[in-house]
Amino acid sequence: MATYLKAIKLPEDYRQRMLASCRDMESETSIEADVAAVKSRLSRIRELYVWGDVEKTEYLAQSQELRAELARLNTRQAKPDHHGQVGKFLQDISLAWAAADQEQRNRLASELFQTVWVEDGRLIAVTPMPEMVPFFDLIYTDAVKDHSQWRPRRDSNPRSRP
Repeated sequence: MATYLKAIKLPEDYRQRMLASCRDMESETSIEADVAAVKSRLSRIRELYVWGDVEKTEYLAQSQELRAELARLNTRQAKPDHHGQVGKFLQDISLAWAAADQEQRNRLASELFQTVWVEDGRLIAVTPMPEMVPFFDLIYTDAVKDHSQWRPRRDSNPRSRP
């Protein structure tokens, strides 16, 4: 599968649009705002506990939940090259396949292919999803173009000798 995915080429403008969309969905300012909101909620629940408005068990449960959320957000902030990794995956989809666990691979394959034929543990054929066909056509177009520019050397055809 990785070999086949390596052949998929997304056009540069398409990759740039996908990266821009990814950046919009996951902007750093929204992460910072989420961190600030969780810290604020943590502070408020602490005050409620100190004032006696919240029981100790409820305070501990909510505090633990908020600290786990804060840790998750801090982990997301600690990955500054996330978009660089996404860019690499868009340039070579086989890298995404190699980095994925089995569940992610299944999701990737189901997004790209309608049907996958496997025989004796080897991939023998695929049918791309209709919306993915143009990207697979790029592979075919490039292969035909490369082949049409090839021509045999002048002396590659044996000549009959008298």
